[in-house]
Amino acid sequence: MPARERMDQIIEAVIDVLAAYGANGQGLESLTIADVARAAGVSPALVMLHFKSKDGLLEDTLRTLGSDYFRALDDARESAGPRPADRLWALVEAEFTEPVCTPRKLAAWRALWTASAGRQPYIRQFKAETVAAYNTLIELCRALIEEGAYEDRDARTVARLIDSSLAGLWIDLTDLTLPLTLNEARRIALAQLAMFFPRHFTTRGPRRQILGTDGAA
Repeated sequence: MPARERMDQIIEAVIDVLAAYGANGQGLESLTIADVARAAGVSPALVMLHFKSKDGLLEDTLRTLGSDYFRALDDARESAGPRPADRLWALVEAEFTEPVCTPRKLAAWRALWTASAGRQPYIRQFKAETVAAYNTLIELCRALIEEGAYEDRDARTVARLIDSSLAGLWIDLTDLTLPLTLNEARRIALAQLAMFFPRHFTTRGPRRQILGTDGAA
């Protein structure tokens, strides 16, 4: 097998192992090269040959998860067309669709984010993308506020509330005490847009025409 394909196979095995650890309440420190090698069907020596260390293996896994996440958001936003309402709806909806949001990936993210060993490498690798995504969210909120004459809305405040809500829903999706389904999380996230921008959205999607301040199209 070509080296890149073998590395991808091993990274998928890391995600599986992390997902299993997350489901069992185990932390990142529990992960071993032997566990990953067993899940990938290769030898521990081969894992070390490609990734050099456990830290290197985890950083490459984070790179894969993060790249998939930001690529999915970018693709969703760009394919939605030029209207800010359509772009914001697509951006929020993409948070709860494949390939971003699957049970195994959510569990893997949780295992990584409960340890500084996972958070710090992610911040190093994706700080620029995270800032850019947040700024895009602010820009879309600002455009909707101007279009809909929402005089009581502040773009940064609304963007922060949306961003925080999305992060919270991801955490809730892995909460075994109060389980939340993917469809419920998506519905909650999208309903929030209708609360912030009722002239642009219903709970079913963007309006074709922006409502006036008197409620008329």
